[in-house]
Amino acid sequence: MFKSLRRFFSPPTYEDLERNRQARFITRILYVVFGIAGLAILAAPFGITRPERVLPAGVLLLITGVAVRQLLHQGRLHAAGGLLSAVVWLTLTIAHIQNGGIHSVSLVVYILAIMIASLTLNIWERLAYIAASAGAMGLFIWLENTGRYAFPKVTTGAIGTIFAIGLTMIGADALIQVALRDLRQIVTRLQENERRLTESNQDLQASRSLLEARSRDLEERTRILEQRSKQLQTIAELGHTITELNDLDEILQRAVKLISQRFAFYHVGIFLRDAEGQYAILHAANSQGGQKMLARGHRLKIGEQGIVGYVAAHKQARIALDVGQDAVHFENPDLPHTRSEMALPLVAGNTLVGVLDIQSIQENAFTQEDVDTLQILANQLAIAIRNALLFAENQRALESAQRAYAESTRQAWAQFLHSRRQEGYLCDELDMVSPVSEGWPPEMQAALQAGESILVDDLTLAAPVQVRGQTIGVLRLRKSPASPPWNADERSLVDALAEQLGLAVDSARLYTTTQRRAERERLTAEIVNRIRASNDPHAILQTAVQELRQALGVSAAQVLIHPEQ
Repeated sequence: MFKSLRRFFSPPTYEDLERNRQARFITRILYVVFGIAGLAILAAPFGITRPERVLPAGVLLLITGVAVRQLLHQGRLHAAGGLLSAVVWLTLTIAHIQNGGIHSVSLVVYILAIMIASLTLNIWERLAYIAASAGAMGLFIWLENTGRYAFPKVTTGAIGTIFAIGLTMIGADALIQVALRDLRQIVTRLQENERRLTESNQDLQASRSLLEARSRDLEERTRILEQRSKQLQTIAELGHTITELNDLDEILQRAVKLISQRFAFYHVGIFLRDAEGQYAILHAANSQGGQKMLARGHRLKIGEQGIVGYVAAHKQARIALDVGQDAVHFENPDLPHTRSEMALPLVAGNTLVGVLDIQSIQENAFTQEDVDTLQILANQLAIAIRNALLFAENQRALESAQRAYAESTRQAWAQFLHSRRQEGYLCDELDMVSPVSEGWPPEMQAALQAGESILVDDLTLAAPVQVRGQTIGVLRLRKSPASPPWNADERSLVDALAEQLGLAVDSARLYTTTQRRAERERLTAEIVNRIRASNDPHAILQTAVQELRQALGVSAAQVLIHPEQ
């Protein structure tokens, strides 16, 4: 039965934890009220309390418990607390009236009503209960003093007084324990929440640390990717730039400038191997110290001096993460701030053409990934350097061939003109063409020396006639005094005609020279055939001198055979 009643008066369960706490709290107070009422009822047979007064109060409290239980299950927690406080206060007030008013020993039990109100209601409602209790006692005093109401005279012995005070203490203690239990539960829940919060904070801190580590790792990866992207972009730009250049010095200067600007390196230098393969000579640098090194012809012994010498000897990249601890590093006074150095071989095919030297003011500035990426750039640069060297060599060979061909052309024309006494022709105003044998006018001499057209007094123009860079003659044109001066278009036309004249004259010379050579070869063949027509040595010698005299048009031809040979 007790379990059934307990299940009946068990507090409902809500989703909100605070409402669950309030429901349990009101239910425990209800248990305390029932316990106090039960003690009062049990004391009736002993004459401590009067059954005719206690039993109605017990019934009222039971009905109130049922009503409070319904209100709790309906979620009306505040109404349940207010109903319980009001019934308890009303029951006690009626008991005081029945037990002598102000002289009632049960007046001390008022404190229980105040405590129940304080534990279940808000501050204004609690103040209202205190004011009502004080007002009731004041009313009892006023009624008794004025004689308006005669309270029954109830005589209670010492046992009744002790019982009332004890009951009040038990009830107060029970209510205090209920409050303390609820408070301990709150504290326990707060401690549990704090523990969970601490664990959550630790988990959050761990998660934060993990996220920060991942963020740092992501930032590092992003930085590396950006650096790789910048390196690859530089490689692409450098490759595009150097493929358009043929001049070695310009390629080297563009390379060190682009690398230093894109990667903000302290020093970038390019060494080229000398012809003997003994030294690596600095040919380009971006830093101020590098310019000083260039000015004094800085070079390093291959295989003996510095990281550059090591790389040139082994054709393998090398990194010095801390130059102070690297035994191979060459300490250069012109680069005092160097802390890390990386040297990459410039290899085209299997041939070392030089070394790319990169230095940084930070320790541990280079990684193997930097070596792998920048080696691609070094390979492109090596190919560009080799192509520039081959181009320069071909240019020198071409210029040498052109000079030799020009000299051959000059000698051929000298021989051709030497065989012809006539030097040129003149066409006058009457359109008469006549040979010219006198000396050259000054303007024609000037054009011959300068190799370009000369304008004299705005009317006379002298344009050189050139063949493969050699001036073989001069074309002079003179306008009449009434004609306008030579303009730019006319001078361009004369230059073009002079060029075509040179080509035409040279073609004619070649044709004439070829014809003469063919004639000589034909004549030589005829003479040889006639000489070989006989097997007699004397007849051969006679035929030879006779044919040579006739063919060459000389006055006499003689041949002698030395008797001792």
